[in-house]
Amino acid sequence: MNSKFRPLQDDEVLSMSNTAQNIPLLTHPIMKFGELRESLIKVMKNSVIGSNLNGHTVKWFGEGADVEVLKYGSQGWKKGKMRITISLEFCSNEPEAEEIAASNKGESSEPASPLDDIRRMQG
Repeated sequence: MNSKFRPLQDDEVLSMSNTAQNIPLLTHPIMKFGELRESLIKVMKNSVIGSNLNGHTVKWFGEGADVEVLKYGSQGWKKGKMRITISLEFCSNEPEAEEIAASNKGESSEPASPLDDIRRMQG
């Protein structure tokens, strides 16, 4: 199986199996990715993440919520904002057209090694 996951665009269409149809937010077995993403955001906004906490609306999906982060290598806590974004990625079970063309030409789909030029100069 090809392990090259690529992000899906909002206008690309998904067809989901019967098991996915039992999930309440998936109203149709075939839908555009953008519709699925908006449904996921709606569900998350209606959950605790999007609720009104102590009079402060948590803005996880838009401008972001105020947070502090302790990152590796930093000298302390950094203040900033955090937000949630949702993306879906797709990995085909079938080889892409360019991979088929490369294998037909005897070329590897692997990138050339940076050492190949040095090996040619020495040989």
